Amino acid sequence: MHVSFRAPPALVEAAMKESGVTSPSELGILALAALAQPDPVAEFMRKNRGRLGKGHKLDY
Repeated sequence: MHVSFRAPPALVEAAMKESGVTSPSELGILALAALAQPDPVAEFMRKNRGRLGKGHKLDY
């Protein structure tokens, strides 16, 4: 599949520098792979919703 999009050059350069990839194609694959992974924090929160216990108090 071919995917094409526009992005600010500074954003692409910064992302490539941070990730260490050497081409925009590699950067796109890395970004898609990162987005395709499930979020472990969200899964933990779903599994533990409502389980703080009766005596637990949230301090703001």
